[in-house]
Amino acid sequence: MLAYFWLGEVRQAVPFILAPSAASFIDVAAADLIPGLHRQVAPAASMRQLVLLLAGIGTIALLHLRS
Repeated sequence: MLAYFWLGEVRQAVPFILAPSAASFIDVAAADLIPGLHRQVAPAASMRQLVLLLAGIGTIALLHLRS
C-alpha cells in the first residue's frame, strides 16, 4: 500500500530505476547464453563487461532524455 502512494512521487525516476534492472537481467541472460563469459576472470575482461554495461545504461538514459 505504501509503495502505491510512493510511486506517484517518484514516477519520473522509474525509467532510471528500471534501466539498471533491465541491464542486469540482460547481462545474466547473455552470460547464460555465452558460457565463455563465466570463464573470464581477468580484471581487464571484467572491466570491459562493466564498461559495456554502463554504456548500455547510458544509451538508454540518453535516448530517454532526448525524447
